[in-house]
This record gives sequence, structure tokens and C-alpha cells, in this order.
Amino acid sequence: MEKYIKKFIQKLNELFGYRITELEVKAGLASNWCCIKAAGGQVQVIVFAELCKEQPVHVDTGLIRESVMRQTGAFGCEVVVIYLEDQNCQGKLEEFMGKSNQGIVLDTVKNEVLYYNGVGGNIVNEVVACANVMKGANIMNKSRKSGIKWPVTTSLIAINVAAYAVTAFLSQDLINSNTDVLILLGAKVNILIAEGEYWRLVTCMFLHGGIFHLAVNMYSLYAVGPVIENFFGKKKYLAIYFISGICASLLSFYMTPDVSIGASGAIFGVLGACLVLAVKMKNRIGKEFLVNVIAVIAINLFLGFSIAMIDNFGHIGGLLGGIASSLILFKNEK
Repeated sequence: MEKYIKKFIQKLNELFGYRITELEVKAGLASNWCCIKAAGGQVQVIVFAELCKEQPVHVDTGLIRESVMRQTGAFGCEVVVIYLEDQNCQGKLEEFMGKSNQGIVLDTVKNEVLYYNGVGGNIVNEVVACANVMKGANIMNKSRKSGIKWPVTTSLIAINVAAYAVTAFLSQDLINSNTDVLILLGAKVNILIAEGEYWRLVTCMFLHGGIFHLAVNMYSLYAVGPVIENFFGKKKYLAIYFISGICASLLSFYMTPDVSIGASGAIFGVLGACLVLAVKMKNRIGKEFLVNVIAVIAINLFLGFSIAMIDNFGHIGGLLGGIASSLILFKNEK
């Protein structure tokens, strides 16, 4: 619980300018660490107590007030107690509410404010905002820690690698793929698609022109895929991936006659889904994630327009497909 308290205090400090300090008294608290902010001639103090102890928690706010005023030299002090609840509370919240206790009850598992009473709205809003940011951080951390272990992302990478192994075998070259072999295996060729070989709009997504092309795309998928898979779920993630890839192939078909292959259109779609996620959940995840996603998209588009032989229309089509499909599939309750 001490670790959670320190993280929450750190977020209050980062977002709302609270100062971290250590109290001279325990006064029934879960931790001596608290946060203080000057407000209108007095100081606001946020302290933390555990709701789930066997015995009813009694926080001596008077003692805390005296201690803070002595430490800071302030003439007035408002003490707000955040009571922390976890999955072991078993009815403690109802008991707490029934006694009309003052303070805020915070679920440390879901990072949600469950109840508040006798607390100013501005402080409640600050606590809710911090809880949302921590909830969003947990989503991102789960995705990053899971990495390539996610089955769908792993499967997509495995299919791309297997397709490259077949391409390399038929090309008799591990480093570069033969164009005739790529066409044989399903590259995007406008004339053939126009004649009815529509399956090429999908198969081209799993072919690559060389080992470096494959490595860059698979690393990109490994980096961003688990975030969207974890948030949207496997079926919706697959839908976003394939819709994006097909949109990439279609825009490339209409805009350029060149032979085209690669997973980058679908991956740009996953980036588009990350952009939607970042915008929709910026209060939970934080603006830093949104800025990073925009930067990655902008850099990759710039590189695409700067380097010859890159299918920029495929990238743009995939990005638009990913944004559109993820907007449709997005659920606010997430």
C-alpha cells in the first residue's frame, strides 16, 4: 500500500503542483507521506488511510492539522483523507458510507473514486484525474510487459516470417526477394487485380522485399500491436489490422501502378488505432502518449515521402483505415 500511496502522491505533484512531505505524526494513517498545497491563505493536505483494516479506522485530523501548521507555519489547514480500498474490503465501504464519514474512498485495484463526502469539488476532481491517469498507465504497462507473448501479434509475426521463408527459398536469396516470386505469391499487381485476382489485396500484406524490410515491419508490429490487442481484444484487433491492410492495398491500387507488398499499411492502421486510443483516453493515459503517437506517425510519413520505392499511398490508406475502424469499434467504458 505504501508503494501505491507514493505513486499517487507523485501524480498529484506532477499534475496539480502538490508538495510531497512527511508528517511528524501517524494519527491512524496508512503512511506518514502526504501532499500539501497552498490555497487561499491556508494549506490543503491530502493524507491516506486504509479502509480495509479489521478495526474501524480513526484518523485524527485535528492532530494532523496541528502538525502541518506547526511544520509549515500556516495559519489554516484543510485535511482531506483518502481511504484506500482493495478487493479484501468485504463490506467496509457500505459501513463507511452508513456512518457519513468525511473523505474520499479510492479503489486501488480499479483506480476509481467510489465515494466522497464533505470534500471540495476541486480536490475530488484532482483525485479523479490522478486515478484516471494511473488507470491508463496500468493499461499501457500491461501491454508493454506482455510484449510478443500476445497470441494474435505473435501469430501475425509468425505468418509474415513464414511467408518470407517461402519467398527466400523460391528466390534462392535470404537477403532480397525476387520480384517474380513476389508476384507469384500474391503481390499487389494492378492489372491482375483488375482481372479478378482480388485476393492479392490481402496476400500482399504478408510479403516483403527483403530481410531488412521484414525486420523493420515486424519490430514495429511487436512495438505497437500488443497495446491495441490488449485494449480492443483479439477479434477487434484482427479486424482493425485486416481492414487497415485492405484499405492500404485499395488506395495503392487506385493511386499508383507500382507492384506493392508489405505489412506496413496494416501497421500504420494499428498506429491509427493508437492515435484514436490516445485521443479518447488522454485523461487516463496522459498527453505524453498522444504526443508520442503523433510523432511516430509524422516521422514515418516523412520518411516514406523522403525515400524512393516506398508505397506512401499504402501507408496513408492503412492509417485512415485504422482510424476509421477503431473509431467504430471503440467502447467508452474502456
